[in-house]
Amino acid sequence: IVRDIGRHKVVALADRLRAIAGADRVEIEAVPRSIFDREGEEALKGADVIVGGLDTHVARYYLNRFAAQYCVPYFDSGVSIRADETVDFQSRYVAVIPGATACMECSAYTLIDCADVERALMDDVTAACRRSAGYVDGKPEIAAAASAYALNMRATSALVMELQNWICGFRPLATCTMERWRDGHLQDR
Repeated sequence: IVRDIGRHKVVALADRLRAIAGADRVEIEAVPRSIFDREGEEALKGADVIVGGLDTHVARYYLNRFAAQYCVPYFDSGVSIRADETVDFQSRYVAVIPGATACMECSAYTLIDCADVERALMDDVTAACRRSAGYVDGKPEIAAAASAYALNMRATSALVMELQNWICGFRPLATCTMERWRDGHLQDR
């Protein structure tokens, strides 16, 4: 929506949720800060649930660890566009319910690119040593991944459906779905 251009996504979402549910019926605190910021971290500690739609594996890794440490349910969705020999659109949703489901690192699926996390968190001295030893791939990094509106909507709809299911207890929670659009493959657990 045009009126949301330039606004933090979390603030726009909070306004919409209040409008849908009624401001007097739901308590929503939007904290337009990085999850790595002290204020963002403090806000997460008091959350009843964490919903992530993140662009980086480092942020996803952090929220996964945070959810496990503070026993806060965490729902996440993600998308990727793969262009190998053919183009494929992939989406996935996962729920991390501490004490009931596997975390993202313990899942049978690869949900976090650990090599990407390691590269991002590596200090400059270690990174230089690894480059000189030949451990870093010579391919240039892609600065910003492409995203597709319909693909993001598909992943988000799976997340919202399971979040509502978890809150209302309609049926057993699906803890992970992975979908490939090219061949119609859908895996659900």
